[in-house]
Amino acid sequence: MVIPKGMKTDILDTLADSMSKISPYPERQHYENVAKALVEKHPSLKEPGSGKGWYGWFHSLKFKLGNYRQKLSAAGCPEVRVNKRIGEDAKGSRVKKSKKGEVHYCPDPPEGLSAEDMEGKRKMIEVHHIHAYTSYLHFGFVFVKPTILS
Repeated sequence: MVIPKGMKTDILDTLADSMSKISPYPERQHYENVAKALVEKHPSLKEPGSGKGWYGWFHSLKFKLGNYRQKLSAAGCPEVRVNKRIGEDAKGSRVKKSKKGEVHYCPDPPEGLSAEDMEGKRKMIEVHHIHAYTSYLHFGFVFVKPTILS
């Protein structure tokens, strides 16, 4: 069955919206599972030229979600904006996508605290770590006997 372009666009828009609510950067397996489920639920959408029947949907969905991420970034979605290239960075290196188990997202500060308060807390923790390290070094110089060569 030949699917009209408008219908395919509507299907892909709906799938991209649903997938981006779970993760804006899904893995390959997620795309495959969605494409397989689509073709299994609606066999009339199976592509006759494709060996598996869902491979074209897989690629279309992948490109559609990439375009959808650009729209989210333009709308100001913080999870996607983190990876946006700006100015001179657009030509050079870019922030990589998060790997499995990593979080590459800077959440808003908790209620009642501003970004300045959080920065102050971070500096206090940093000073504490520096103080602990210098105390450790001091302990080594004071209580460990230096070797004297004769």
